[in-house]
Amino acid sequence: MNFDEMHGVRDRWIEDLISSVIDTLDEDPSNLVPTFVFRTGIGRLPQALTVVRIALLDSIAIESTSIAEELQSHDLTAYGLAAADVRNRLVLPVIRRFRVSGAPWARWWDVAGLFEALVELWTAERLLVHSSTRVRHELRTIWKVQDERKLDCLLKCRISPYAYLPEDVLEEGPLSIPAQILQKHTRHPLTIDLDEQVRQRHPEFGNRPDLMEVLRRSLLRVQLEARLTRLPGWADSSEDEFTKEIVNAFTAWDNDFARCMQSMTAHEVELLQEHEPERIRRNIILSAARDYSAHIPADLDVLSSSRDLQSEPAYAAPWIVDKVVVDGARSWHASTGPLSAWFIAAETDDQEIMLRRLLASGSFGLGCGIRDTTVQLRINLSGSSDEEEPPLEVPFFYRMSQVGSAWELLLMSAVGRVRLVGLRLTPDGEVRVVGANSIELPKSLIHTLETNSLNALRNSVGDDMEKLRHEIETCDVAEVSLELFMACELAKAEDLLEELTALSPVNVDSIPWTRFRQASRALANARADRAATAADGGDPEKFDQPIKRAIESRQRALEVARTWSPKSLKHDNRLRSLVASLPDSRTSFAHLMIKNEKLYLLTLVQSPEPLIEWRYLRVSVADLLMLCSRWTTGTAQQRREMISDGSMLPLRDIAKSVISALPPETGVRRLILSPVAPLDLLPLHAIPIDDEDDTAGLLDYFDEITHAPTLAIAAKLAQATASPSGYPLIVAQLGGHLPDLPLLKMPVAEAAIFSVLYQDARELVAGHATRNAVIEAMSGAKVVHIACHTLFTGDRWGDGLILDGRSLGSALLSAGHIMAETDLRGAELVVLSSCHTAGHASLGSAVQTVRGLEAAFLARGARAVISSLWSVSDIPALVFSTVLHANIAGGATVGQAYSGAIKYLRSRDWNLVPPAADAAHMISPERWAEVHLDLCCPDWRILMDRHADDGVAMWGTFKLSGAAWR
Repeated sequence: MNFDEMHGVRDRWIEDLISSVIDTLDEDPSNLVPTFVFRTGIGRLPQALTVVRIALLDSIAIESTSIAEELQSHDLTAYGLAAADVRNRLVLPVIRRFRVSGAPWARWWDVAGLFEALVELWTAERLLVHSSTRVRHELRTIWKVQDERKLDCLLKCRISPYAYLPEDVLEEGPLSIPAQILQKHTRHPLTIDLDEQVRQRHPEFGNRPDLMEVLRRSLLRVQLEARLTRLPGWADSSEDEFTKEIVNAFTAWDNDFARCMQSMTAHEVELLQEHEPERIRRNIILSAARDYSAHIPADLDVLSSSRDLQSEPAYAAPWIVDKVVVDGARSWHASTGPLSAWFIAAETDDQEIMLRRLLASGSFGLGCGIRDTTVQLRINLSGSSDEEEPPLEVPFFYRMSQVGSAWELLLMSAVGRVRLVGLRLTPDGEVRVVGANSIELPKSLIHTLETNSLNALRNSVGDDMEKLRHEIETCDVAEVSLELFMACELAKAEDLLEELTALSPVNVDSIPWTRFRQASRALANARADRAATAADGGDPEKFDQPIKRAIESRQRALEVARTWSPKSLKHDNRLRSLVASLPDSRTSFAHLMIKNEKLYLLTLVQSPEPLIEWRYLRVSVADLLMLCSRWTTGTAQQRREMISDGSMLPLRDIAKSVISALPPETGVRRLILSPVAPLDLLPLHAIPIDDEDDTAGLLDYFDEITHAPTLAIAAKLAQATASPSGYPLIVAQLGGHLPDLPLLKMPVAEAAIFSVLYQDARELVAGHATRNAVIEAMSGAKVVHIACHTLFTGDRWGDGLILDGRSLGSALLSAGHIMAETDLRGAELVVLSSCHTAGHASLGSAVQTVRGLEAAFLARGARAVISSLWSVSDIPALVFSTVLHANIAGGATVGQAYSGAIKYLRSRDWNLVPPAADAAHMISPERWAEVHLDLCCPDWRILMDRHADDGVAMWGTFKLSGAAWR
């Protein structure tokens, strides 16, 4: 290949490189003629360099408006164009494109490398018409190259580097004579295996025949000298004038070759170099998965690059909200294009202050640990070095058993930096972006990460790049669903699980957990006091500061306690332990999750190996949220209409999916439902699902249905046992003792029937049912039944049961009081015969561990709770509770008793003629219930007939939660 051909190849490479950069903007339909944004007369190379400069600044977390202003200050954009227009028409499209697809060249992950190559080409072009002094100044001011040694190297770049390339040693030139001498003394000609040389370099080297020619000449020169020095007598002739001329010829050739190398871009020189096999493998792997779909959306508001950390934080994107409030994630990693990101969500003011300080300082303390197949990276959020108080470290886990996770770690090590995004989860469940900054990874850490990720990928896919792409693209659905399930488990379980056990985790020092529980109780007390004051019309804001301090104390206590806890990094072992906690192989746990505005269902069944089925449900999440709002705010008549007019079809589809996931051949007869909020407000257990029979529901496909916030909580609750000395407790507050509180008739009947069914029952009725008396009595009870009014304000800590008291505040047994003052570890069942005890005001998907009164009772150790999703009518509530307790008193489990009571309401059995009892057949619990109802309320059948047509709106309100089996 002659010089002209080599120059032609290189010129085409340069033009293709420039075009690939500029053309990326044309692929974005939202971009408005990018050339119009640039200053008139600016060439294509400066345009391309400007585009990559934008992407480079974004990669180090420079805010888009600042980037636009920088371009304007250097006269790169059209005169008179506002900074906002530059931002919207040029900066944002470039950022979006690079975040999605990476840099538009073979090394798509290397934005900095592309920028460097274009700067070198720009310098060479600029030196054709301007002095080196001016070009040096422009490099400093426009392209921000400040290193003097780097500037010196750049100024050696030339537009035609092959003008300095020495001749081929086999052709005319300084080394042609030594070559002829060698040919006279040996039968073996000079040859180079270029195919082998190409394999030792970056894959893109093979697309540059000009560089291959440069390499061939260099290798021939090295081979020529090596073979000459091995000729007989060569060493003895070193002082010979002819030999000296040959040595000088070699030196002259080398000087020309060195000048050629200095005139080329660093990228081209790097391509010519031989690489370590692992570096070649890294480049091949990253190139092979270039089209790997991003883990996260590349929307511009997703990864805020704002450095104005004192400004009002922006609301986070919906998928981030899902991650924080649905999955409960407080730290996680993700990627889009070449950009790796770490997310940290602060929950308290103190944490937000530490996070802001960390982002503003740009000084990040990083740690790395490797355990089994997991790489754990840590960042010191608190900056504390106090030996007595452990630093607050935030972890990020990369599972090397997952191809996608290992590949993501390899990508991050290749880029050499990661974006840290700070978030704030507010007390009302909103997620806001605090700010972001870029972390440059230390070289030692980069080497560690690259080595571990390459080893993991070698073990999982070997050299099969098709398999690599397949594994990354499919992303192992079962593995992803498991990750999502475990995230939801942790998110919804942490507070409840640690507080309800009242015991430290296994093999853990109990002192930190004791302090955590004490801090939790203090916080609950403060919230309860606020709720009581608000109920009495006082000023609740005076409790805001004490509550804020209590939140900070509790959160810090929890962080310290976590550091003492053993953390298993293997989800598989944790999953097996959870599935093993199911009572038997006839029980399934069905978890409904919302992720990225999509609905997922995961079912677990106990077997030698956990039986997992995961599916994506094609149900509109927006429609479900609207359905929640209509259902929870509607009247009984409106709910009846929603069932009949098809409004509940989305819920019917969900129920059908549960049935199809657990067909009869699985043998599952008990179903534990765990719908993420706000789906927990809908009567999934009761909704009709048969197109031909509008009364058939999940209760017709399963013998028992209960609800649980998580499988872990259900497992913990199932470990509890009723106290042998426990007693049944009936609490009946009739109302009428406070203004605007109407008198209730049925609590008296419920108390009378309860006392007959349970011979050893204790009663707290009317004036005896004070808050303190009820709290004290519940601590020794095995069955608790509370019938009274409910205060439903929308404050999840202030909602509660209205007992006896001189004021609403003194009579209120709020969720805060329950969390702070009760101990229900001996209670097998708590029945809340009141309105909205399973409801909550929030229709968002935020994970709040205490939602409704039922959750508070579960949190304090009650094995099972029966509550109401909406308002209940007096007579159906009386009949339901009577049949329920008659079954329990007859020896049924809570789950069996609940199913029996629901079946009784659905079937209208109160109008049947009961069979006569004989010696062989005892009177059924339902018959006993009817006898007691006849005594207390003779016209109850007539009253029930008036509600019979209400259907689900009448009986679907009763919800069973917890471990309802023995």
